[in-house]
Amino acid sequence: MDMQITPQVEAQKAPREYPFKPGKSGNPSGRTNMLERTRELCAIFEATHGRPPSPLDMISIRTAARLAAACQSPNTNAEQSVRASNALHKTLKRLGLASPPAKREPKSGLEKLHEALDRVNGEQR
Repeated sequence: MDMQITPQVEAQKAPREYPFKPGKSGNPSGRTNMLERTRELCAIFEATHGRPPSPLDMISIRTAARLAAACQSPNTNAEQSVRASNALHKTLKRLGLASPPAKREPKSGLEKLHEALDRVNGEQR
């Protein structure tokens, strides 16, 4: 029976070496993505509104920061990322930090004609 135990122990791999030892943080700076986004959003809020955020504004800013961090995370799947992005946009709109994209000025008939001709000529090349 001793003969069988020895070969099995030798065949096992050595334990894997991990880059972060117990007591050593995987995030040495100690700043999470959410904290970074919170700082950025507070600065944008102050620049936009000319005042520091109120405690109620801070709740929405922290929510927006959490959603932004979730959107950036590689662990977030596509469906969760889209949901977080939509909720983030609504939260930023509520804070007055997001607005709809600016509308383009309508093109004249002559400009539309030139664009159509460019597309046709570009395809024939």
